[in-house]
Amino acid sequence: AQAQQYDTLNTLKGFRRYNVLGGFVHDAIGNPVQVKKISDWVQQNGDETEKITFEVGAELTGMEFRGEPVEKQLAVAEKYMQRFIKLNNPYISFGLYYFKCDRYKKLKLYNKSIENSLYSVDELRKDPEGEYFEQSWPLYEMGLDFYHYKDYNKALEFSLAAYKHNNINNPNGYWFVKGCSDLVAMSYLKQGNFDSAKSWLDTTLHYANLQNDTAWIGIATGNIGSIFYLQQQYSK
Repeated sequence: AQAQQYDTLNTLKGFRRYNVLGGFVHDAIGNPVQVKKISDWVQQNGDETEKITFEVGAELTGMEFRGEPVEKQLAVAEKYMQRFIKLNNPYISFGLYYFKCDRYKKLKLYNKSIENSLYSVDELRKDPEGEYFEQSWPLYEMGLDFYHYKDYNKALEFSLAAYKHNNINNPNGYWFVKGCSDLVAMSYLKQGNFDSAKSWLDTTLHYANLQNDTAWIGIATGNIGSIFYLQQQYSK
């Protein structure tokens, strides 16, 4: 059954195929039998990009799984980066830059983290299909980073792009939609754009009500209250 599962990759093309393969590798770490099956499939069916996608995924995810030091993970990522540059494939370059962004953040080296975040976006924009590889979760995370850095224009740029591509990384119904629309709204609110903030928070509240998600109902309602408060509409 697993062999047939990996064979479904043959029905995919381009960035979607690389993305799904990377997910298979990530989920198989810790299960040597499944890792071997994916390796066999890649050796028989994969192109050069897919072979290196498997190789880097298995090594770096394995290091994380074993709890190896972040500094060591970064050194390995840098080793792969030199090989990736030669392939001139923006999909895998994006993934590696974003990996470095995340690891530098763990070390609290925020300047290096944001530098690699911006490099990863440069790679995203090279996507000839214009799909941003459907990387909604990394785009959301970047938007959240810029929100914390008080760069609300950048926070909006990434959170709006993430919302557009929420169809992939949406693990339980409307969870991603609620978080992302709230980030868009709060970025507008920080800019003093109350009407846009209210519109996006209404979206957050709508999906929260659909699921009877009391936590998000509370968050969205409280943030809507902040809009009225800042406009001195105290009765509302």
